[in-house]
Amino acid sequence: MDATKNTPSVGGSDDRAPLAIVTMVYDEPDYLRIWLEYWRQQVPGDQLFVLIHGENAQLAAMAEGTNIVVIPRSEPYPEMEEDRWKMLSEFVSGLLDRFRVAVYTDVDEILVTDPLLGKDIATRLAAAKAPVSHACGIEIIHRGDLEPDPIDLSRPILQQRGFFRTNTFHGKPCIITAPIRWGRGGHFHDKRGVRFLPHVYAIHLRFYDETCFLERAARRRKTTKAPKSLDANPSRRWRQSDAAAQDLLNALRATPIRPFGMIMVLWSYLRVLAKRGSRPLENGFYPYPRYPAPRLHAVPKRFKTLF
Repeated sequence: MDATKNTPSVGGSDDRAPLAIVTMVYDEPDYLRIWLEYWRQQVPGDQLFVLIHGENAQLAAMAEGTNIVVIPRSEPYPEMEEDRWKMLSEFVSGLLDRFRVAVYTDVDEILVTDPLLGKDIATRLAAAKAPVSHACGIEIIHRGDLEPDPIDLSRPILQQRGFFRTNTFHGKPCIITAPIRWGRGGHFHDKRGVRFLPHVYAIHLRFYDETCFLERAARRRKTTKAPKSLDANPSRRWRQSDAAAQDLLNALRATPIRPFGMIMVLWSYLRVLAKRGSRPLENGFYPYPRYPAPRLHAVPKRFKTLF
């Protein structure tokens, strides 16, 4: 696809489909199940794109009825993530030739809108006008000391997990109407003036179950590589050993819980963004501000039915 095409081609009318939702998955069938079950309720299968990183018959069977693209996977090397995000930038941008809005989320991320405004996230996303938009980044936090039961994937996730924290780093610039270039993790981008979509939340599930997190961290140490400068970053110390991953979970258990409503949560989030405006890096990317909030909040009851 030609990533430079994103305008109507016939008589000034726009006959493109409204919305494409894209993810990429390697070895995480549990997260893919959650992602598919959610998005299949929001949009038709022909608007879903599942990029499978390497041959995987199980993942392909799960994604049947969507647009499946198998991407060859090489042995891990330090620049692998940069190259992968270059490919994702070109692929998702190219979809704008046939879709008015394209959205990319990692397989452990779900975009939702506040049920007070209605549950129709697809309509909300399809109405995006800015070249690039982002949502409020939220991480579901499993407090194993308060929620001892393991996650049960046959039940809605948000009915089993009651706590979250905001994290600006996960409110990624992932909703596009014009071609974009993303950097590693989707946290970096080449556009100024990214638009915030009020009452839309990017819910990150990395910490939705303590045991699952520890198992995933162990897999990542075997299947990915990064430059030493990145793995030395304190925010990535969990990738170094089982003990470091457990230390992170212990720190999350010690995080205080504050009973903020969602309006106060959004206000605090936007205040952080205003204070931590991104300046362009030497490579031309704008970094997305990294700020995990120092407190947890209770998941509102109205969110419990979302997924």
